[in-house]
Formats: sequence, structure tokens, C-alpha cells
Amino acid sequence: MTKEEFIARLFSLCQEAESGVMSSLKTPPVRSPNAGRLRRSKWFRSLSIRDQDSVREIVRYAAEFAVFLVLSELDGIGGVAANPEDGMYKLYYTEEGVDTLITDPRQEPLHDLFQSLRDFS
Repeated sequence: MTKEEFIARLFSLCQEAESGVMSSLKTPPVRSPNAGRLRRSKWFRSLSIRDQDSVREIVRYAAEFAVFLVLSELDGIGGVAANPEDGMYKLYYTEEGVDTLITDPRQEPLHDLFQSLRDFS
């Protein structure tokens, strides 16, 4: 798996998260629905179509922004890994005994690759 394939997979997972949340808002799970899910679903279904679309945009933005922040952390531009002297993250993908460094600081940062797939404006 290349760095680009990893980022594409994360972007795909954001889309799956959006779809899952929206599905749960439209129709809460039949098995063991909790009070919070039922309340959110009732609220969501009371919204106009336009407002439901706005909620979808917010859900997508939140999922993508959360991944962006995690990737920024892995890239060492904030939080725990902001100072390389304190340590750094190393993320490898292993296939057939071959390790590929996904968080290679000599290559384009993960958060930049991810951002190129989606505009956060």
C-alpha cells in the first residue's frame, strides 16, 4: 500500500462514516435503539430537506476534519509529536513481509495529501 492508497482509504472511510451517521439519523437501528439515537432521529426527521442537507455537510466536515487532525499529528505538526526531539510517530504498512513507511517525513505530509482530496472551506 502506498501513502496515496492509504490516504484514499481514509477518505473512503470518511464517506462510510457520513453514510452510516446519516442512515442512523434517518432510521435508527431497530435492535437496541437507545434514547439518544431515537431523540436525534426524531429531531433530524423534523428538519426541512435543506436543513437535513446542511446536517449531512456538517457530518462530512466533522469526519474529514477529525482524520485531518489525526494525520497532522502523525506528520508531527502538532500535539505530542510537534518536537521531533521528543519522539515521532512511525506508521508502517506490511504486506508479504515488506514494510512500507507511510509516515516518511521526506515525502509529502499525510495531511496535505488528504487535504488535496477535500477542500475544508
